[in-house]
Amino acid sequence: MLCEICKVNEAMIYVKKYIEGEITSIGMCFECAKNEKKVNFANNITLEELINGLVSMTKESINEMKKEEDKYKDVQCKVCGMKYLDVLKSGKVGCMECYNFMKPQLLKRINRKLTNTKYYGDIPKNYDLDFDEHFLLRKYKIKLKDALEKENYYDAAKYRDLIKDLEYKNG
Repeated sequence: MLCEICKVNEAMIYVKKYIEGEITSIGMCFECAKNEKKVNFANNITLEELINGLVSMTKESINEMKKEEDKYKDVQCKVCGMKYLDVLKSGKVGCMECYNFMKPQLLKRINRKLTNTKYYGDIPKNYDLDFDEHFLLRKYKIKLKDALEKENYYDAAKYRDLIKDLEYKNG
């Protein structure tokens, strides 16, 4: 579609206005949109001011993301070794423990107001309980190591006993 103002360039920006139930729309090329003074929005903001505001917001957003990447570059899962920056790039976590190790960063990234951020998914019918116990054992070993590093011997003893029970159960 051609620009409705200059009738030469391809229209790239489309503006729709809803005024008293009537819809008016106009398609403009970038040059005409930049120079157009007739298109005003709420509070008399021109189209040029709107575009400039969006561009500056995008630049601020990119700068914020770079700061966040620098701040959390060393955060990684202790189970699978997946780094937080890799999670950002791929959009996928390496294992289910990644959620625990990266919880504050992931919750901040979600940027949604949820009443409950815990996942309560379905368990498949053919779910292998041995698989679950395997990860539970790994989780307890990590918590045992952390408790020992913090010299929290009460929790360390609790995790030691849980590990022994799981290992005894699995033979």
